Amino acid sequence: MSDSAQAERAFPAPAKAYESAALLQPIVETARGVFGAAASSIFILDLDDSALVFGAVAGAGADSLVGKRFPLDTGIAGWVVGSHESLRLDDLSGNPTFSRDAAESTGYVPNALMAAPLLFEGECVGVLEVLDWTEGSRTELEDLALLGLIANQAAAAVRMLARLIPEGDPYADPRIAAMSGQIRRSLSRLSGPELERRLDILRSLVLMFDD
Repeated sequence: MSDSAQAERAFPAPAKAYESAALLQPIVETARGVFGAAASSIFILDLDDSALVFGAVAGAGADSLVGKRFPLDTGIAGWVVGSHESLRLDDLSGNPTFSRDAAESTGYVPNALMAAPLLFEGECVGVLEVLDWTEGSRTELEDLALLGLIANQAAAAVRMLARLIPEGDPYADPRIAAMSGQIRRSLSRLSGPELERRLDILRSLVLMFDD
């Protein structure tokens, strides 16, 4: 076996990433702030146990949900994992995919939900969700494009964590703090003029395809 293959086998599973919410927390905080949402969360896939694990939470449930597990096919998050597609649902009341039982077990049942897969090199490593947003001036396409930008950061963070967190205390690796700073700087560009520039590009593309 090659050295690279041996190293790859030594990497902890992606689900280990939830042990370091410090790196994932700025991502869910940014998602919650950008959308004015009641809550935002990152689920990490645990393929060994066929489960979705709360890796970081901002807003409702932040104090109690990290580490909580659901079966891999649960609700909207499970659908996103299977489809590799993002979606925005403005009314969950009649949606057959939404798992009300799972939501009730978290202590918060949303009325609306957005979700995006965390895709890294074609592999889904988790799901980013935003619940009950209040920033309603964007179109669905714009919202999902913005959510996708944040999900890209989350996917990279999850894969980096899976490779860098040693067995034991995840804060022992000084690279975690360095990466946290890099992620915060990258996410800071998803506001103000930079965000508007990205959305203007998206709107121009939509107009081109609508013509």
